[in-house]
Amino acid sequence: MNKVKVLPRRITDKIAAGEVVERPAAVVKELVENAIDAGSDRIEIRFEDAGRRSIIVSDNGCGISPEDIQVICQPHATSKIDQEVDLEKIETLGFRGEALSSISAVSMFRLQSALCGAESAWELSIEGGERRALARASRNQGTTVEVRQLFFNTPARLKFLKSAGSETSQIIRTVTELALAYSEIGFRLVNGKQEVFNLHPGQDQRERIELLLGRDVAVGLLPVKVTLAPLTIRGFISPAGKGWATRNNQFIFVNRRPVSDRTITHALIAAYSGLLGEREFPAALLFLETPPEMVDVNVHPNKREVRFHRAYILHDVMVSSLRRVLTEQAAPEDDQSLFESRAAGTVQKDEPHGWAGVPRQDFSPLASELFDSAVSGMSAPASVRGERLDYFYVNNTFIVFPDKDGLTIIDQHAAHERIIFDELSACLKRHDPEKQRLLVPVTLHPGKARIGLMREYLSLLGEMGFELEEFGADSFALYAYPVIIGEIDYTRFFDHLIAELEDFGSGSDMDRITKELLSRIACHSAIRAGERLSSEQIEALRQGLRQTPIPQTCPHGRPTTLRIDSRELERRFKRV
Repeated sequence: MNKVKVLPRRITDKIAAGEVVERPAAVVKELVENAIDAGSDRIEIRFEDAGRRSIIVSDNGCGISPEDIQVICQPHATSKIDQEVDLEKIETLGFRGEALSSISAVSMFRLQSALCGAESAWELSIEGGERRALARASRNQGTTVEVRQLFFNTPARLKFLKSAGSETSQIIRTVTELALAYSEIGFRLVNGKQEVFNLHPGQDQRERIELLLGRDVAVGLLPVKVTLAPLTIRGFISPAGKGWATRNNQFIFVNRRPVSDRTITHALIAAYSGLLGEREFPAALLFLETPPEMVDVNVHPNKREVRFHRAYILHDVMVSSLRRVLTEQAAPEDDQSLFESRAAGTVQKDEPHGWAGVPRQDFSPLASELFDSAVSGMSAPASVRGERLDYFYVNNTFIVFPDKDGLTIIDQHAAHERIIFDELSACLKRHDPEKQRLLVPVTLHPGKARIGLMREYLSLLGEMGFELEEFGADSFALYAYPVIIGEIDYTRFFDHLIAELEDFGSGSDMDRITKELLSRIACHSAIRAGERLSSEQIEALRQGLRQTPIPQTCPHGRPTTLRIDSRELERRFKRV
């Protein structure tokens, strides 16, 4: 019996769809790119239920003839390339001819299109790959594509989608990327019955950046314009000293195509070396323009990855050019933003970590000479009145307590994570989290793509002790925070937290989501490795850890303490 067989079309179409249509945002990307290639100056995108129920993209582009509509959804049907040499100089966004075929294989698909001056439009319907006859329709010049019940015939694919808020965020970010790249085009994005944004054609790019990414990102951006033939780099970057907790505010385009590229990312990091704090990332909106034959965009079906000819030259040019902008130009400080930040009570970098809610005692450090403070990476030991607290630090991270039976080592970050996690969990069970009100609320500007995520978890965050309310169209105001967390930089805290909320899957158990959210809040608000604590804070940390139900590990399962007894020490030094 023959074991090798040729798969039927209905199966190969679904396999191809799996490469191109990973999630609803991928559908939006492909359809909007087609609309841009069609010469549209106005594009409207509507979606429901995070794109799973429906996605509708309408444009006023050149339209499609009825003859082309007949073949447009066949595999590898494209008007963008004609022969092999065209692959070396691709100048359009869509060219592979896979998108419409793949989308129509896993959805209820309908396309309507009309040419300029045509007497009527034409409509093509496909249900899960099954084609209906072409029919006349009524619409003005342009094209509308409706994608309904995405993955209805591949239900396993639905299980791998993220939460509704996460998928919605991805759709908004996808359209945001293209809207930033094509400021001459008007974009209207509607989620259900709510308009996300409505951008008019020819909008000033700085104005569009502020509308889409928020004022926090837009203020103080430095312009970049470098020409080193045949390469041109233009756009905007954040000034030295202004960073964010994630890379979400970085947008890179090659010949106006949104890309993810390690060479460019590494060059951006290298340019800011020494100019940003640890674990901080700059904002960047950079457009690289190069002859199409110098970049290969045909690397992956989603066209997100590219490959550069002589990438090392690009890297060096970017590092030196961006570094020059950062060191020679200084953006004026926005006094109003500075005032709002300081009035909100955010902690300055040189202030100690907030310890509200952790038991304190009036201890006074006493000198101790038990250990040699000259040992590299170790601090001198100390003790406190009331209970002897001899210890020494290793790399301002591990606190070592010697006793007659051996050593106990505490990882200060993991231990504080456990304390915060257990206290927040207890607050949820009691339904009475202890809050600390802010004298002046902190205003959060998460950006268009992340508003939905904030709304999705607003109620749960409230139960934990975060008093948050929507403040205008694209902002939230923080009025109070859980006492156990203390006073930290909440703008940075929520920037990091919201980015991680995108990882939560669709239909996840609420208890699991709550536990995961608690553990991430505990991680982001706990003291960091390398942050030096006072003797009083160390004692509070040790006492707090003793009072937790599971003191042995942090919420992620890492050990909080390590015990090395005298017997083990003797064995290591070969005394036994």
